[in-house]
Amino acid sequence: MPLLDLLGNTATNKGARVPEYLKYNAFRWLRDSGFNAMKYAVSNLTEASDQQVRRGLLEYANFESRYPGRDYVGILAFGHTKDDMWDLPQPIMSTPRFLAKIYMTIYGAPFVGALLILVAIQSRGRKSTTA
Repeated sequence: MPLLDLLGNTATNKGARVPEYLKYNAFRWLRDSGFNAMKYAVSNLTEASDQQVRRGLLEYANFESRYPGRDYVGILAFGHTKDDMWDLPQPIMSTPRFLAKIYMTIYGAPFVGALLILVAIQSRGRKSTTA
């Protein structure tokens, strides 16, 4: 498996060394395509298996412990995302009705207050002209 070969590459010279970001992307590709390392190891690994593939499986396990799929971080577009987290109830503070009440309080109360002041000034002006 080429991606496991890539993960298992431990070359130290500059020409054959695989950068860490490339290994991470190979891991993401395997993880998000539904790769099961245990099933692969049980069904495909033998004594004659390539040493680099074995190291790749170990490196895959290391990456999986550092970047678990349950965190939903770095999931590729074809990967399975859990849509259940969007079905959770929203907090009441993020509902449109609650936000409308807050905005009415913030902007409506000063508007009503200014309107009452104008009405009071106008009614006072009428009393002083009639007296």
